[in-house]
Amino acid sequence: MSQTKPQTSVRITKLTDKSFAPYGRIIWKTAAEDQAAAKDEWTTRAKELLGAQELDARSFSLAPKPNEFDKVEVHHKSHQLTIAFGAPWVVACFTADMSASDRIDPSKTAAFEIPPRVGLLIHAGVWHGGLGSEKGSDALVFFLPGTTQNASSVRELAQSVKLLPT
Repeated sequence: MSQTKPQTSVRITKLTDKSFAPYGRIIWKTAAEDQAAAKDEWTTRAKELLGAQELDARSFSLAPKPNEFDKVEVHHKSHQLTIAFGAPWVVACFTADMSASDRIDPSKTAAFEIPPRVGLLIHAGVWHGGLGSEKGSDALVFFLPGTTQNASSVRELAQSVKLLPT
């Protein structure tokens, strides 16, 4: 992240079903501590949640980093189900359409901290950014198959966004 960019900030909001409802759904039922067993459990849940027999499942690592970001993305044709296993993680979601903007409106932005092993289902078409964890964590993300190639958009922001604790 470039240190020369101007910066804005957004305060992290308490994660509740109501506070996250405009952006998606929280799946509070945590999975097994063992990551292999948890991946199997989440795969079964993801198939039910996304209504598909096949999924695009990706394991990845959230590298430890400050709670700030300078890019946003959207998946136009698929929900995104994300689970981090080892540490809480943060995400910011936007009620504004970011397709023609390189600046966020803090009044139309909500940031959340998600506990480990809790699923976050972001609706298709919701712009989001800042997936990260200050401590780093292994994570898993699910999409409907074939929906992320040429059906996702990423925008670099003119300013970085710092997510502030509650």
